[in-house]
Amino acid sequence: MPEDTNTNSLGQYRSALQTATLAAEQGNTELALEVIQCALRKLYLEKDTIINDSHDEDAQAIDLMLNQRYLEYRSKLEPRSPYLSLAIKSLIIAAIVVSALLLTATVAFKQMRNVMHIAARHVVSQEFRESKELVAIVKSTAEKAVERALSDGRERTSVENQDDVKDEKKRVKKR
Repeated sequence: MPEDTNTNSLGQYRSALQTATLAAEQGNTELALEVIQCALRKLYLEKDTIINDSHDEDAQAIDLMLNQRYLEYRSKLEPRSPYLSLAIKSLIIAAIVVSALLLTATVAFKQMRNVMHIAARHVVSQEFRESKELVAIVKSTAEKAVERALSDGRERTSVENQDDVKDEKKRVKKR
């Protein structure tokens, strides 16, 4: 009798496999996947306790078929492979890292630009101070030159005036 029980039990798994195949053909892949999952759980429990050595090969063949169908139906429900999901996650992480690096570089560039502007202002202000000093030197030199020119001009004017006065006196005497 135990052999009949084993045969009936294996028949249940074949029926579960046929039911899952029929459900998948009708477009209900989720139901097919659930039927196969239940059959696999029950088969693993029975393999450990009930199924004897004479039906072990049949149980392994059914186990193999159930696992193949399970993977087939699961791949229909989840078209992406785990590697594709991992690749997508890696790309997202890489994009976040690149964005963070770009943001950091942008902030550093702006800070460097501000430092350069401050340094340029300092240099310009230093040059402006130096140019003020240069202007003051040129101005004082120019003022001295103007004063010399004026004093030279006054002397010439006074000499010319004296010459004019002498010429006038000579004219007056001639008359």
